Order: sequence, then structure tokens, then C-alpha cells
Amino acid sequence: MVIQNVVSPLTSDKGTVMPEQYFTFKQELFEGQAGKVGFDDFSQISTGETSIYFSDNKGSAVRFHVIYRLKPYPAMVAGDYTTSIRYSLGEI
Repeated sequence: MVIQNVVSPLTSDKGTVMPEQYFTFKQELFEGQAGKVGFDDFSQISTGETSIYFSDNKGSAVRFHVIYRLKPYPAMVAGDYTTSIRYSLGEI
């Protein structure tokens, strides 16, 4: 499996934290790829570890997209926002 670890919330250079419901993600497998993605529709990103891909029984190689989306909202503060996201491999 592929594990996504969001180390810190999406935060501006001025210390404003983006509310989690406006920072979402999903995964899409390339055509013909084996296995299963954890989130095939946009879902809220939370800090911590989340399993985002599960391989087939053979552990076949795979290619997939992780798509991140930031939704604007009325009280959104302008600025440069950053976070740290790490990926690792694991097994069940």
C-alpha cells in the first residue's frame, strides 16, 4: 500500500491555517492499472497518515495520480500556503 502522511496543516506564511474542509484530494489510476485507490472522489485532507492505494495480490507495479484541490471560501485570507506531505510504502 501507499501511505500519505500530511505532516502539518496547510498554513500561510502569516500563520493562517486553511480549514481542512477546503483542502481536498483524490486518486485516479491510470488506465489498465491493477489495485485500488483509497479515495476515488474528493475527500477532506487531515493531518497524519492515510492509506491512499492498495496493490493487487501480486504487488504489481502501478501508476496513479494524486490530485489536490483547494476551494476558495468567503473568509479566505490571501497568502502563500505550504504543508509537508510524505509518501511511504507499507504492507498489510
